[in-house]
Amino acid sequence: IDVVHLTQLDKESLLICHDRFVKIIGLDGIVKTDINRCSILEFNFKIESLVCLADQESVIAFHKHGLEERSFKENDVNQ
Repeated sequence: IDVVHLTQLDKESLLICHDRFVKIIGLDGIVKTDINRCSILEFNFKIESLVCLADQESVIAFHKHGLEERSFKENDVNQ
């Protein structure tokens, strides 16, 4: 896969961004499930770069013509 961004969120989880997806995975590479937030965000464009906001509850994905902010809590578009 073509990894765009990789960040360690805590001692047991990573945020990985590739193609149109942002995923929270464990150190074993398996998608983590959490009842308080989504583990996979799917965008309708190819992500060129990504910023994980300081609260670690949302990300800003950049594409060729703009950006989109999404929340892990509701998987909603914030901006």
